[in-house]
Formats: sequence, structure tokens, C-alpha cells
Amino acid sequence: MYLALKNIDLSKLWYDLLSARYEYVIISMILGYLAFISRGIRWNYLLEPMGYRVPVWKSIHSISIGYLANAAMPRAGEVIRCTALHQATKVPINRLVGTVVAERVVDMLMLILSLLLSLIFNVGKIVAFYNQTFKTDASPKDASLSPKWFVFGSILLLGIIVFAFKNKLKALPMMSKIRELWAGFREGIFSVMNTPKRIPFILHTLFIWFCYYLMVHIVVFALPATAHLSLSDSLFIMIVAGLGMLVPAPAGIGSYHYAVVTGMGILGIAADTGMAFATLVHTGQFIMTLVAGFVSLIGMYVWKSKKSVVADF
Repeated sequence: MYLALKNIDLSKLWYDLLSARYEYVIISMILGYLAFISRGIRWNYLLEPMGYRVPVWKSIHSISIGYLANAAMPRAGEVIRCTALHQATKVPINRLVGTVVAERVVDMLMLILSLLLSLIFNVGKIVAFYNQTFKTDASPKDASLSPKWFVFGSILLLGIIVFAFKNKLKALPMMSKIRELWAGFREGIFSVMNTPKRIPFILHTLFIWFCYYLMVHIVVFALPATAHLSLSDSLFIMIVAGLGMLVPAPAGIGSYHYAVVTGMGILGIAADTGMAFATLVHTGQFIMTLVAGFVSLIGMYVWKSKKSVVADF
């Protein structure tokens, strides 16, 4: 947030936020929740090949709870949403985690495809964004101290140890449990290829990412200074915003704003206006996530309470 705000005229930022047209922000919030609903439906397509029929509302609530958890601790939501659905349906957690990994692989492919599409229309802007945010002037000798060599060495050492003691490791009681967990995990990952509803799965994936695009594009009309931005400009902002969200900051706070302000600067938009735009999109989605998450928590709690009462009766 410091990097994003250090060159911002706060009085101008405040003026932009006060004069914004919030009906467009509300539409963006609705589009964000539609993506949650689509994710819940899509998740069921991965569970069905494994023999699990889950009520769609439970999947949607679990996803909303997961995004709420991400607002507090980055990436915790992936585990939390699996735990929530496991408690509501008793689907094995390892299979749920496997399906989430499969979803993330698909979403990463969509991000790459969106980036390639953006390169067709915005190659100069993408290069400029890279130069301003990722490029460093590290000398070759610094590269030898890179953490990647430490990671590579650690993996290599672990591999040697496992190979040397593989027979003893196989005899350990916990190894059978690990193999069982891995079998379910692998089944979840390959559920994408096994689902008979491949076409609906693909259509929902496209719809989710179209919502992500519209969430950004619709808000350009909320500020007079951004209303002229083109469809390709919005695609460029969506990509740089997505890169900002990859940084493990809670709910992307700070990293999202910095990426969007930088991207807006490349489009010729003043930093204060870029920050106002980033704040409108991010805060709108953040509020939607909080509301949807807490409503889902309450919904799951009420459902479990009613189920408990019926069981006791």
C-alpha cells in the first residue's frame, strides 16, 4: 500500500471517489458473485465422476467461505472451502483438494490464454508493465545466490534420501495412509478429464473469466477520466490486476492497487485516478466477498443446526 500510495494526491483521490458513479461498482459486485455461483456449479462437475452428488448451494456457500478466508490469510481459502464442503457433505477431503488443484490448473491456463490475447493487442503495454514492476538490475554474480538454487538443492537432496531408503520408507505404517491420500488426491486432479460434462465445464470456465473481465471493464464508466478506455485497455488492466493478486498479500490489498496504478499509468491515466479506479473495483469485490462469505457461514451454520435438531429428535 505504501508503494501504491506514495505518489498519490489524497485530496484528488478522495474527490474521485466521491464523484464516482457507484451503480457501475454495484454491477461489478453482482458480476463477481455470479462468478462464485458459476464456480460452485463447475465444482460439482468434477465431483460427479467420483460418485458424489452435492447440492449446488452447498458448493457455492463453501466457495464463498473460502474467499472470505482468503481475505484474512492468502491461499488458506482453498483448504477452508474443502473443509466446509467436507463437513457439509462428507466428501473425502483429499478428493476435494484434488479437484481444487485441477481447477487452479485450468484457471492458470485461462490466465495464460488471457495474457496471450492481451499480448496481441497490448504487447507494448505488457512489456512496459514488466519493465516497471518485475525487471531488476541484478548482476550475474547475484544470480548464483538466487533462492532457486537452494530450492533445487533441497529437492535433489530429498530425492536422494527417498531413493536410498525407499524400502524402509515403504514399510512405515504411515506410508499406506499417504498412498490412500494420494490416490484420492490424484482422482480429484484427473476429474477434469473424467467428467462427462466437459462442454458445460468449459462454458462455465469461460463465463467465470468473462465475469472477471466485465468486473473491471464496467467500472471504467464510473470515473470520467477512465470512461474512454477501450475493450483491449480493460483486458490489459484485468491481466495486470490478476498478476497483482498472485502476490500473497491478504485479499491482494496493496499488491492489487500497485499493479493497477502502474497499469493505468501506462495507459496515460493519472496515478490518483488509477488509485481511485483500483479502490472502486477492489473494495467493491472485497465487500461482496465479506457479505457473501458471512451469509454463507450463517447459512451453513443454520443448516447444520437444523440437521442436528432433527437427528436428536
